[in-house]
Amino acid sequence: DSDAQVPYVSMRGPGGTMELKEGTMKGAQRQGVDGLWFGTMHGEADSLVINGPKGPAVQLARPRFAGTTTERGDRIDQRVEMDADTLTVAGEEIEALHLAYQLNGLDRAMLRRMSEQKAGDPAQVIKQLKELALSGAELVIDDLSARYKGHTASLQGTIALRPWFAEEPMPH
Repeated sequence: DSDAQVPYVSMRGPGGTMELKEGTMKGAQRQGVDGLWFGTMHGEADSLVINGPKGPAVQLARPRFAGTTTERGDRIDQRVEMDADTLTVAGEEIEALHLAYQLNGLDRAMLRRMSEQKAGDPAQVIKQLKELALSGAELVIDDLSARYKGHTASLQGTIALRPWFAEEPMPH
C-alpha cells in the first residue's frame, strides 16, 4: 500500500513543463509474478499546469483520478476515471470535465516487455502501442463529458482497437 502527500512538484524537460500543487495519492497494489502491478490507485490535487514546447498552457483545477488494474489470465484490464472542476486553455474554460474508460484484454506478455524497456525512441513506442492494439484490446468509453458555456456534451461507446491499427482495410 502507498500513501503520498506532495505540496509541490515541478518537472521540466525537452517536451515542456508540468507543475502540480497540493497533491495526494493512495494506492493498494501488489506485484504479480511477472513484475507487473495490480490493484487500485487514486489521487487528487489543487491544480495541474502543463506547458508544451508550443501552444498555450493547459491548466486543470482540482484534477482527480482513480484507476484499477486487474489480471485476467494472459490478459490485463484497466479501468481509469479522471475529472476536473475546470480545464483552461488560452483563456477558454471547460467545466465539469469527466473521462471514464476501460482498456480490456491488454496482452500481458507484451505489457511486461514494454515495461522493461527504457524510455527512448518515440517511433518505437508508437510501434509497440500499435502491436498492443492489434493484440485484441478493446477501449470502452464509459463517459467523456464536459460543460462549455452552459452546454453539456457527453460521449459513450466501445471501440475495437484492432481495425483502427490494422494494415489491411476492414471488411464491409
